[in-house]
Amino acid sequence: MISGGLIIQDLREASSGIGRAPAELLALKGAKIVGNFRSNEKSAFEVVNHIQKIGGEAIAIEADVTIKEQVNALVEQAINLLGRAIGTLVEQGTIR
Repeated sequence: MISGGLIIQDLREASSGIGRAPAELLALKGAKIVGNFRSNEKSAFEVVNHIQKIGGEAIAIEADVTIKEQVNALVEQAINLLGRAIGTLVEQGTIR
């Protein structure tokens, strides 16, 4: 059991299942999920809604993880909404 710890997760690939499966599993283990998305809001909220339907706690926040200020704002907003962060999960990286 994760005991309500907050996991910030990149949901850019949520529609393909790459982001969805770990988010759902962590939620079932008790983690609070903050799904990050840059442009695919619909897919991110589909994951959030499903997690909530299975009894988990999840929100989605838009941020471009290649921009430091947006990452800082994402983490701050996530902590303000759900509490202390215990980890992040990123399925893919962006190199500029």
